[in-house]
This record gives sequence, structure tokens and C-alpha cells, in this order.
Amino acid sequence: MRVANISEGYGGDFVEAVRSKIEPVPDRHTGVMVIGIDPLIYRSADNTIQSPNVRPPFVARINFDREQMARSLPFPVVLWLEKEAHALLLREAPDLSQWISARFDFGVRTSAVNPHLFNSLLQADRVLRRTDRSLPDERDIIEELQKLRSARSDSQVGRRIVLLVVLAQKYLLSSNRASFRRTMAELDALSKQIEEKEDKCMISLMLGSLEQLARAPKQAGKYFKLALDAARDSGSDKLEVRCLTSLGLHHAQTGDSRAAIRCLRDAVKQLEKYPSNDNKSDKLLRTALDGLGEAYYSIHKTKQSLPYFERALLLATQANDLREEAKISTRIADILFATKNLKKAAVYFERSRGLERRLGNRQKEMICLAKAGTAYVAVGEFRHGISLLEDSLQLSQQLGEEDIRAPLLSALLGAHIGIGETKTAIAIADQLDAAAEVLTNPKRREFQNVARQFRVQLRDKETMPGQLNNERRTASQRGGVAQAFKL
Repeated sequence: MRVANISEGYGGDFVEAVRSKIEPVPDRHTGVMVIGIDPLIYRSADNTIQSPNVRPPFVARINFDREQMARSLPFPVVLWLEKEAHALLLREAPDLSQWISARFDFGVRTSAVNPHLFNSLLQADRVLRRTDRSLPDERDIIEELQKLRSARSDSQVGRRIVLLVVLAQKYLLSSNRASFRRTMAELDALSKQIEEKEDKCMISLMLGSLEQLARAPKQAGKYFKLALDAARDSGSDKLEVRCLTSLGLHHAQTGDSRAAIRCLRDAVKQLEKYPSNDNKSDKLLRTALDGLGEAYYSIHKTKQSLPYFERALLLATQANDLREEAKISTRIADILFATKNLKKAAVYFERSRGLERRLGNRQKEMICLAKAGTAYVAVGEFRHGISLLEDSLQLSQQLGEEDIRAPLLSALLGAHIGIGETKTAIAIADQLDAAAEVLTNPKRREFQNVARQFRVQLRDKETMPGQLNNERRTASQRGGVAQAFKL
């Protein structure tokens, strides 16, 4: 009897998936055992989160194609399923169920964790982390929840948890705090009914994340600690690492930097044991390293923080995660600028500019250009700095960003003073006056003072050129881009 594992590279056609795994096709006397169906069923159920009343697509397709299966697979086909997956198939594909000639229950569970419940928790976790916020209609969720009120099976409890997580998010987004609290109380009650430690860990992590979104740090910390205890009791190293990372980031956000460092260092130590090609572990390691960098920087240990940021940046680059790479690169540049390592900061800002350009984030590209230009001017590389500042100014005009024109012109004024281009500096001072008019005080007065001081110095023949050249490092920053972007 041949074996066909269809979970790898499944393209949506069950029959084609089976046939592709058993070439040449066997005769009618040779049976085929099909494995790998469970994740397809669970993943299919995940997709119904957008439309709770729609049948899962994999299950619907296999139910509809039952006659084609009989024609195209003219030999005995044995489907190996976990108990929960089988129950879901019976419920959602009743026509196919009638075609099954025999069923055998071996009474064996593949793991200590209920597979469908754990899959439901993973699904809820993915929904919680989704950024598009394209959630189903509240009435549809409540309608299905009403049907599941008296549910006792693991699959139904799992489905309830998924729907409640979505509902809690909807209430948060609509600022309906009272309904959010009622939903959280229901989720908390469900979490106490769960016995398996890995399942308890997952739901505690989600509750902690929801409380974080609700800006309730005390409750969030409570759930993250419960999750860590459950992970350690379960013996799952991967879950423990994730809990350590979540708890560490929570400590960092609440200002307990030393506790954050302890948790995140433990997480990094464990994550470094995993293979470097493990994408999930690498992403978690990157998150932990980034958190460690922030924690050390928050207690003014810049030298210790930068290596962690740089390691996180390397992992983001290796994963080709442009968005994360740009974010970390900009953070490193900001820290370097704040600590007066201006030349190195400029290099990182230029790197971030290139990444934001590839991502199509023109506003962030404009800001990176402005920061890089300011840094180069501050270290005396005026020509290159001017070129970047002019690119930023042009981009600001294209985007209609009037508020940034005055800081950019102020920086350009300082740069042209620095290289003795007085005529150009005079023209820029006039533009600076006009650009400052769209601002409100005290910013308007601040930038107008920059232009006014330049003109005063220009009229005083004794201060030229020496005094003006001495202003080259400060004029680009006084009221300029460095202040405007809070570097």
C-alpha cells in the first residue's frame, strides 16, 4: 500500500494532490493511505474567520468533488485523520461521510495537546496579530456565539475562543470598554476550563496581548506570568521562549528595564540553540534582541544596546524583511545621532532611506533624507548633506508636507553658510521666512529668528567670514531638522 502526504505543496485539488504523490498511479488492487489531511482541515477552518457562517473551503471542496474522487481514484483510499479533524469532516462534509465504507478508531492521540483546540488557539493568535483589522461583522460573531453557548466539545470551545478574541478586538477598536471587559471575563472563564498546559499557555498569552492593546499593564503582566508558568509546566521550550519574550517586552513597556533584560536574555540564550534556518525562531530571536537593545538604551547603556540592535538588523536582512530592516536601521541611526556619533548615524539614515524607498514609504524616505543630510552637514560634509536635504525638500513639495519645509530650509541655510555661499544663503533665508508663516508659535518665531540672525551677521562686516563659518555646525541644527524630528 502506498502513502501520499498531501500537506506539502497542496494546490487546492485533492484528487490532483493524491495522484501527484503516487506516480505511477496504482491499479485497483493497490490501496493508497493519504496522510497530512489534518492541517488542511484545520487551516481551512481558520479561513472561515472572515465569514463565520461559511463552510471551510477545503472541506467544502472535498465534499463537492466526491464523485470525481470515485472516478479518478479507482482504488482503495484510506484517510488517516486525528479524532478532532474527523469530527469536523463529519460535520462539515455530510455527503462525503456517507460514501465512507468503514471507520476505525485506534484510540491514539498524536500528542498531549488537543489538536483542534490548539489549532484554534493558534488561529486566534494569528487573528490577534493581524494588522489589517478586516474583521467580520459583530452580529455574525454574536449569532454564532449564541449557538455555541452550551458547547462542550473541544472543537466548539476552540471556535468560541477564536470568536471571542475577534469580538474583543472589535470592541477595543470601537472604544466599547464595557463590552470588551465582558468579553474578556468570558475568555478568562474559558481559560480556567482548559486543562492542557500548552493550551492554557496559548490562551493566557492572547489574554495578555489583548490587555496590552487595552492599555491595562497590570492585567497584561498577570496573564503573561500565567502563560510562562504554564509553558514551563508543559515542558515546551518553544512556548517558554515565546512567553519569556512577551513578558520581557511587557516589562520594557512598563519601565521595568532590568526585569526586561533578565527575561529577554534568557529568551535569547535559548533561541540561539535553534537552527539558524528556523524562520519562526529567527523572527522571535530578532524581536528579543530588538527588545534587549531598547531595554539597555532606556537605562542609558548605549554601548551595550547597539550590538543587540545590530544583530537584530542582520537577522532582518537575512530574512529579507525590508520593513523590519528599515525600522531597526532607523532606530540605530537615531541612537547614534543622539549620542553624537554623527557620521555613522548618517550612514544608517541613508540605508533606511533606500529601504523606505523600496517599500514605497515616501514620507519616511523624506524624513530619512532630512536626518541623513543634517548629520552630514553637522560633521562638515556640506556638499553631500546639501544634496540629501534638497532631495528631501523636493519630496516634501511633492507630498504637500508644508510643516517640514521650514526645518529643511533652516538646515540648508546652515550648510550654505558653512561653505561660504552667501548669495544662496540669502535666498534660502527669504524662503525660510515664507515657510515659517504656515507654522504656529513658538515654531514660527524660532525659524524666523534663524533667518533674522543670519541677516544681522551678514550686515556686520566684522563678523565675516570668520563668525559665519563658526556658525556652520550649529546653524543647521538650531531650530532645524534635528529639533523638528526630536533626534
